[in-house]
Amino acid sequence: RFTDPLITASLSADNDAVISGSVNLTNYDAVFWNLGDESTADETFSDIEQNFVKIYLQQGGNLFISGSEIAWDLDNLGSTTDRDFIRNYLKVSYDQDDAGSYEVHGQSNTVFENLVLNYDNGNYGVYEENYPDAFSTTGGGAVALRYENNLTAAVHFSGVAPGGSEPANVFMMGFPFETIYDDWQKISLAGMVLSNFGFNVQLTGQEPITPIQFSLLRNYPNPFNNSTTFQFTIPSSGNVKINVYNLLGQVVATPLNEIRGPGLNTTYFSGNSLASGMYIYAIKWEDRTAQSKFLLVK
Repeated sequence: RFTDPLITASLSADNDAVISGSVNLTNYDAVFWNLGDESTADETFSDIEQNFVKIYLQQGGNLFISGSEIAWDLDNLGSTTDRDFIRNYLKVSYDQDDAGSYEVHGQSNTVFENLVLNYDNGNYGVYEENYPDAFSTTGGGAVALRYENNLTAAVHFSGVAPGGSEPANVFMMGFPFETIYDDWQKISLAGMVLSNFGFNVQLTGQEPITPIQFSLLRNYPNPFNNSTTFQFTIPSSGNVKINVYNLLGQVVATPLNEIRGPGLNTTYFSGNSLASGMYIYAIKWEDRTAQSKFLLVK
C-alpha cells in the first residue's frame, strides 16, 4: 500500500495521539492529515485539534488535509469558532456537499496544472466517495485542483497564519486522499504538494510526473506585498539563475543562482527591500531563458 513505508517508519499516527500529546505536530516539517469520510457525527476537527493545528501553522508548518465532509461540518454546520478555523486558517469555505464528479484536474498556471486524479466511485475497491465537498476560497487561498465540472476540489495557501510568526503552507482537498485508487496518482499529488511546500522532491518510477521541458511557471501569489514563490521545471541538472529587474532594465535582486536538479523546482523571493511597482523576473538555465512579470504592492 502507498502508506506502508510511513507506517513502517512510525511516521503515521491517529488523531488521538495528537490530542494526548504523544505526537507533537511542531516536531514535523510537514503533516498529512487525512479525515476520510468523517463528518459531523465524528467531529472532523475538535476544538482541541483545531488549537494544535493553529499553533502548528502559526509556527510555519506545512499542512495537507483531505476529507469529504470537512467544509460541510465546520463551515456549513459549524460554530463561530469552527468557521473561523476553516476560513482563516485553512482558507476555504463551503460551496457544495456533492461535487458530482470523480475526476479532478490541476488548476492551470500552478504547479498542479498537468495533474489528473481519479477517485473511487464504488467500482475500484477502496470505498465509494459519494459526497465530496466543493469549496470556495477565502483569505488568500487559491484554487489548486478542480473537479471535471469546474467546481473547486482543492485550495492551497502560502503565507502567515493569524497570530503567526512564520510563513506557513496549507493544501486542503475536498475528497479523501486514500480514495485515489491509482498509487502513482497519489505519489504524484503528494510530490507536487511537497514541492509546493518548498521541499526539494525527486520522484522516480515508470511514469514521470514532471514535465521534461524547460518551463517557467507563473509566480504566486501575484500581486503580493511581502513574498512570492517562483517555480520552474528543467529536464536535467544545471545552474539556474533568476534575476529580478525594474522597468529600467536594472537588476535589483538575484534570488537564485545555483545548481538545481531535474523536474519541478521552487524558490522563494522576498520583496521587502523593493519599492511597490511592476518588476520583470527572468530565469536562465544553460542557454535557455524565460521571463515574466510580477506586481509588488505595499
